[in-house]
This record gives sequence, structure tokens and C-alpha cells, in this order.
Amino acid sequence: MSIVLQDDPLQIAGGITLRPYRPGDEAELVALYRRVFQQERTMAHWQWKFGENPAGNQTLIAQAPDGKMAAQYATVCARYRYQEQTIISSQIVDTAVDPKYRKSLTKKPLFEQLVDYAGVARGPLNHFCYGFPNSRAYRIAKKRFKYPYQFIHQVQAMVKRIPAGEQLSLPERLFFKTQKRRYDIRKIDRFDARADTLWNRVQHHIRLGIIRDATYLNWRYCDCPVVEYLPIGVFEKSTGELLGWAIFRANYPAQKNGLLVDWLFDPADAVVLRVLFRGIENSARIAGSERLETWLPPHYPQFEAVFTGHGFHREETEYKLVALPFRPDITLEWMTANWFYTMGDADLY
Repeated sequence: MSIVLQDDPLQIAGGITLRPYRPGDEAELVALYRRVFQQERTMAHWQWKFGENPAGNQTLIAQAPDGKMAAQYATVCARYRYQEQTIISSQIVDTAVDPKYRKSLTKKPLFEQLVDYAGVARGPLNHFCYGFPNSRAYRIAKKRFKYPYQFIHQVQAMVKRIPAGEQLSLPERLFFKTQKRRYDIRKIDRFDARADTLWNRVQHHIRLGIIRDATYLNWRYCDCPVVEYLPIGVFEKSTGELLGWAIFRANYPAQKNGLLVDWLFDPADAVVLRVLFRGIENSARIAGSERLETWLPPHYPQFEAVFTGHGFHREETEYKLVALPFRPDITLEWMTANWFYTMGDADLY
């Protein structure tokens, strides 16, 4: 399931054309990113983030008469589990307006016109769009232009100090006599059908969240050209069944800070959790991390109990979760009480 926007361009003042991305726009979009953010982005990074996303590409652009990009309204699409349905939603990222076009030729700023166009182009294809702005970006957006996104809640983290201990190289084989089962915990090079089986087995715990199957996990973590992630998994020795996995990132956003970017497991399987968390903490020690952080939304007490049971505590982050629903069946109130996400859902990490 992926999304392809209908190519239905709209002409506005100044000879500017609002339209969906077309193959061949990449070079100009990378150039726009450089002009606006004063940072380099490789073509490989752009292709991975947008062109190779298995859920599709919903980037919308404002093209100037000379062919250059005046603005972009980009999203990272994802397949979501919404109760028993599969839907598409989009995370707003890399919003950019060339400084040359920030003073609009009309009363309405160019970006607001692009947002209005997005509602027509994307709305019928998405259940909602969302983002994770920090407090400063959110405040500026609310002040400077018509910001359509509604505040859901302040993002909270689960944090733990990593105690000193023995460092064991992966793969590490652990044995628990009480269960009479043997487990392997090791690095995952690529996810396979066993990840799909695990997702199908535990997805009932997640009322609204990204579908964490092999297709998504390989694209998001194994194929990423700009960040080195460490995917680790717990496997049942005799059958090879994948029983839980976690994605670790070292030294970000600062040295000695480790991130548990993403994870999935059965919160009731205490023995597997002992093995998985031992592997996570061991990976953090090997990387020199003294602090381990992950995101956990409210209203998921079964997962919170797991993390608090392994020594984590809650801390508030600088980020806000905001959303723009397009369908009447998903209200802001329902999203607030049911949304599941991790750090990996945001393009920040």
C-alpha cells in the first residue's frame, strides 16, 4: 500500500506553479534544501527518504517560472495500523521557502497557499498529517503564519542511567533454566518474514501506530545512508523465531548519550524482555553511553510498566506532537488517547 498523488497543478500569482513532485525534481529540491537550511543533503539521502519510501512520496512543490523550486511541503509517508485497518498518514518534514519568495506577491504567504493546496491534494489520500516540532519552531509557526496543526501533547521520554558492567560482544547466547529455552541475541543485518510474524502477534497492543513489518524496518533502519543504527533481536534458539527487537543509536545528540530509537516486543514475555534489555544495555556500554533514552507516549501502561521495571523514568522533552486530521472518524481526542510512537517515527533521529 503506497500513495501516488494526482498530478493536478495550480497556477498562482507571479507565474508560480503548485504541483506534486515529479521524477527529475530531485536536483532542484536538494538545491532548495541547501539554500534554505545552509546544509548539504546528498542525492542518496533524498532518494532514500522520499523516493524509496515504501509508503510513497507526497512531496508538494512551488515551482518558479525559471524552473527552480520556490518552496516545498514535504512529507514522510507511513502505513499505519488504525484499529483493524491499514491507513496512510504523513509526517511533515523539511518545510522550506526560498528567501527570495518569502515576501508573497499576494496577501497570503506562499507557504500558506502551498498548505491550502496540500489539503486538496493530500487530504483525500491521508487520514492525517503530523509532526514533532520543538517548542521554538512551534511558537514561530503559530506566530508567523496560519498554522493548521493542532497540539496533541508534549512528547515524553523514558530515561535510564547506564551502570558500569561487563561488556559482552554480540552475538551473545543466553540460557534461562527456568524456561528451559535457549535464546540468541544478536545483530540483525536485515529483517525478514519473522519480523512480520512478530508484528502480527503483538500488533493488538497498538491502537494507532506505524506498521512495523520487515518492509518498513529495512527501509527505515537497514537502508538508511546517513545514520548507523544497530538493530538487535532476541531469537528462540531451536526455532529461530524472532521474539523481540530494538534499534540502538550511539552518541546522539551528544557523546555518551545512547538512544533506543525503536523497539517491539510482547510486554507480557518477561524472560524475553530480560534478554532484550540485557542486550540493549550491553550495546550502550560498548558504545560508551552513560545515559539511555527512548520515547514512550502516555496511555500505554503495559509498555510503561516494562520500562519502569527495567529502571527507566519519565522526562519531558522539548518536542510537541501535532496533527491535522482529514477524516471525521479520527478525532484529536481519540488520537491523544491512542497514538503509539517511538523516536524512529520522527525524522529527527
